[in-house]
Amino acid sequence: MPARSRTYLPPKAAMERDGISFSELIKLEPEKAESHDHLGDSFANQDKLKEAAAAYREAAQLDPENENYRRKANQLALPKNIP
Repeated sequence: MPARSRTYLPPKAAMERDGISFSELIKLEPEKAESHDHLGDSFANQDKLKEAAAAYREAAQLDPENENYRRKANQLALPKNIP
């Protein structure tokens, strides 16, 4: 197995490198809005829009000051986006 790089990676990239899923991270730190946001991004990239919307809503509830979380949740809440 190759040695891991000591180069700084953003949390999302480090998680992917280390094979940690966002679902696992949420189990470890359920109060972190950023983890729910990343999970929402992952679901959105897989076209799992209902799951993405739920994750973004949770992020918005945990950090109501973050407009980005609310914006993402609201975008996916539009009826045309979720079958």
